[in-house]
Amino acid sequence: TVLAQNPDLKRTMHWYFGDGAGLDFSSGSPIADTTGKSYGAEACFTMSDTCGNLLFYGTPVDSIGQLVIYDKNHQVMQNGILNSCCTPTQAVCIPQPGNDSIFYIFYNHLGVSVQGKFLYAIININQNDDNGAVISKDNILLDSLGTEKAAAVKHCNGTDYWIASKMRGNWTPIANQLYVWQLSSGGLNTTPVVSAPGNIAWENGDGYFRFSPDGSMAAVAYIYQASLYKKDSSYFEIYKFDNCTGNFSNPITIQFPQAYGLCFSPDNSKLYVGIADGFGTGEVDTGYTKQYDLTIYNQSNVLSSATILKKGPIWSHFQIGIDGKIYVADMDTSLPDIGLKKLGVINNPNLPGLTCNYIEDQIDLNGKVHYFGLYY
Repeated sequence: TVLAQNPDLKRTMHWYFGDGAGLDFSSGSPIADTTGKSYGAEACFTMSDTCGNLLFYGTPVDSIGQLVIYDKNHQVMQNGILNSCCTPTQAVCIPQPGNDSIFYIFYNHLGVSVQGKFLYAIININQNDDNGAVISKDNILLDSLGTEKAAAVKHCNGTDYWIASKMRGNWTPIANQLYVWQLSSGGLNTTPVVSAPGNIAWENGDGYFRFSPDGSMAAVAYIYQASLYKKDSSYFEIYKFDNCTGNFSNPITIQFPQAYGLCFSPDNSKLYVGIADGFGTGEVDTGYTKQYDLTIYNQSNVLSSATILKKGPIWSHFQIGIDGKIYVADMDTSLPDIGLKKLGVINNPNLPGLTCNYIEDQIDLNGKVHYFGLYY
């Protein structure tokens, strides 16, 4: 089976997110898991071993403004409280290539501010009676103007990883620069590869950074800095990515009201885009969840391919499951409990338009709730 052939896939069998919500994919299909202690809006991550056994997970704890790492027994890991305040959007956990014991966590602190930092920590899972311990933390990669973005993708050598982030826009000449760092068996190279491929110079720092599964493309969401709720002031960009050199190029820039959640389809042919806040808090009184077809990679074709999957007073953010479906943290004021107690599912994400079969409220979380983001 696919699961038997891909041990990296088994590392994603367990998800913890939101307020005590979770999914267990051990059977191949998601089953609600309420054993976790997650308690944060976003920036959740989970790591299992190559057999699919839970190792640890992380969740922002908004009440203390820190990122907390829990071990496989749902206890706070030794030295496992990280300096990550104010609900950053994304955090990423990656195993060190060639080492089953060491894991790197990449996270943000005070994102979308002048004081914003992009940081990393290291876990040795063999310490503390095999419950793991954080052996190094709050190490700085970006010392100021950090955003809330973090992403990771495999290097073209099939072993190493690229870790990506961005500095906050409008401070020229760094406004449109994208950063990647290489993680190899020798550790993290803290000197980044820097690209400046795009057209967006003003942005607040919110929103997702995502790579396509094959590592050939990336997408980044940009909410305009001075007008968080302005309907026409936000964008997302798609780039070609060279996963051998770490360089981004060939941007496609598309206007989108409060672009936030992003996810490529498993076959890399589609991009799904969601909104940060379509509840009518500001001037965005109608939010959208859209699909874009990337088969012909140019501005006009991608823009004209857009299909509206959902519109209204909504939020929507995404993650691919091991079953090839995309799970959606979708909120809608017209649904019971604003849709927080169930996840939507894009059941056939490789298919075009409405044939992708997006169904709201398909997965019941057994009384727990999701918020803005899912596990990474």
